Amino acid sequence: MRNLIGDIIKTSGLDTNHQVFKAHHPTARAYVAAKDLPCKYVYVARDLRDVIVSDVTLHGLPNTFPRIASMSVLPTSLRSYRYWNSKSPLYKTTYDSLIGDLRGEVENVARFLGAELTDVQMDAIADRHSEHKVRSKVASHYAKKPMSQATDIDTEVGLRKGHFQGGETGKWMDALSPMQIAFVEFYGGSWLLDRGFSLSQTRRRRLAAGIIGAPFKFAGSVVVRIKLAVGRAQMH
Repeated sequence: MRNLIGDIIKTSGLDTNHQVFKAHHPTARAYVAAKDLPCKYVYVARDLRDVIVSDVTLHGLPNTFPRIASMSVLPTSLRSYRYWNSKSPLYKTTYDSLIGDLRGEVENVARFLGAELTDVQMDAIADRHSEHKVRSKVASHYAKKPMSQATDIDTEVGLRKGHFQGGETGKWMDALSPMQIAFVEFYGGSWLLDRGFSLSQTRRRRLAAGIIGAPFKFAGSVVVRIKLAVGRAQMH
């Protein structure tokens, strides 16, 4: 989305007085530097259950219930969601929409930004940022840098080596156990429902998973606070 918006404002000529800042969280330095400026906000959501699977795969974490429950990505994502959704003007979309209808997203975002583009220009932008082309670009770029870590982000492509692990949605259905899913749905249920996703586990199982996972969740939050206190936490 960051690259897509950059292309939209450049193609339309808005780049003469607009800049694009990408931030996962409101603590990101790029956003902190720009938050007092007049901004328009574009929020891209991905199914929290797929976010968990992606993070586990990217960082090579053990896929166990205690590990999932202690991960900081869930509470951090929920805090960020509440923050970004308090901003205005705001355009909200999902990862699923980007994958399923990129051309439609180009048109929606351009309209939101006030960018005047022809149909031909929007077609070209969508084509340049299609999943297939971006995936090929990233693979080609990092093939020249085999020693790069999956979490490395190269400024030349603006994407980390591990950004495209598969691209599919709904991987959580096979990758997570019912109790792991129930835990995510217990704490992130409102978020999922608000973004149009459905819950898959029973209320009783979600409650049980939330209770069992609470001590691990607390332990994970303590670790994050300690890392923040000593300045070792990585901010996106």
